[in-house]
Amino acid sequence: YDSGGSSQPVSALSGQGGGGRNDRRVTISQIKDENLGTGGAPAYVSTTATVTYIRSENMSYPACSNDSTTNPGRPCAKKLTDNMDGTCLPFHACRWCEKCQSSSQVDW
Repeated sequence: YDSGGSSQPVSALSGQGGGGRNDRRVTISQIKDENLGTGGAPAYVSTTATVTYIRSENMSYPACSNDSTTNPGRPCAKKLTDNMDGTCLPFHACRWCEKCQSSSQVDW
């Protein structure tokens, strides 16, 4: 390499990109119009997108931190609703989880 290889042009080893797939570039509307990915086999494509709008309302919500009943060892993460039954201490945000059927304290 040092004695001359560094100045040699690089030639491609194959005509395909990495991974051996030959993905075609499509628009998002083409994915919808051609029903790509809805058949029995996956459809591999490449696309580029730009985020033009991010909603500011409902950007996040308090989530249940209790252990999940369906996935042990993981948090439930279900959206909590206001718990207005008067069982919470003042200045603490207590919420109710419909999935766990229990209250959870939210630390903001």
